Amino acid sequence: MVWTQAEGSRRLIGGDGISRAPVAVWEDNLVISYIENNQHKLYLHDSNGVDTPIATSAGDMVRASMYSQAVVYENRQAGAQPQVWIWDPVNGGRPIHPTSSSQTNPRIWGDQVVYEDNRNGRDDIYLWNPSDGETKLSTYIYSMVSPAIYQNKVVMWLLDNQYASNLDAGLWEWTPQHGLRQLAQIGFSSPYDVMYTRTWGDLVVWQSGNGPSSIGAWDPAHGLMGVNQTAYGQARSPSIFENQVAWVGDYDIYLSTLVPEPSGLATLGLLACGFWPIIRRRRRQ
Repeated sequence: MVWTQAEGSRRLIGGDGISRAPVAVWEDNLVISYIENNQHKLYLHDSNGVDTPIATSAGDMVRASMYSQAVVYENRQAGAQPQVWIWDPVNGGRPIHPTSSSQTNPRIWGDQVVYEDNRNGRDDIYLWNPSDGETKLSTYIYSMVSPAIYQNKVVMWLLDNQYASNLDAGLWEWTPQHGLRQLAQIGFSSPYDVMYTRTWGDLVVWQSGNGPSSIGAWDPAHGLMGVNQTAYGQARSPSIFENQVAWVGDYDIYLSTLVPEPSGLATLGLLACGFWPIIRRRRRQ
């Protein structure tokens, strides 16, 4: 089902008994996940209701992200590590930088793709574009996870564990102008504590927890904000456009507008989530 806020209308996708779900959107185009032979396949669904296959080879195609007509996704073939692929209607699908290591969590903006790669024995964040190839962004010596990209800014997370100082754990940002620097100190200790990171402008949202979960947000003006005011414990899979966040609560879809009243949201969200991290900006030396 597709819902348009301006029109307040809904449009049914499918209705033919085939299991499918939208996984990414750009303007009037959707990336749809089909279940075929117990595997996830991706199709591009346009405004005319036509579905074009993105990937039909064996294996699962998951975690898609879309910009204009380009789609990136994890290609999970049997017996091989997941690889990040990119697809567009002109060139078809191809791996962006084939390796023997695991590549996961791709996100795309323009012709730039960010993703996790564990070739160095930890999760590092890489940036790829067709002109320059691959660039490693996470120069920190410990794992960084769950990247998101907006224009030329990439955000990612350093987890708080027995290896990394808890002063360094939290939300980090990479830009061509400043390199890698910490935005906020938040003590997440597991990749399941911070998932589905999305960013727009200076605003960052994510799913906190896997099972009982909530939607968190951060920006430099207001610090940490709680997004979901209802369905606490089952809020997951956020998406963001400007200051509006869509998310799943139980089996319903919610839309939250973070302003006005950001300070009230911050207070309520912190109390609901049960933690009060120290928020600060710090440029890494």
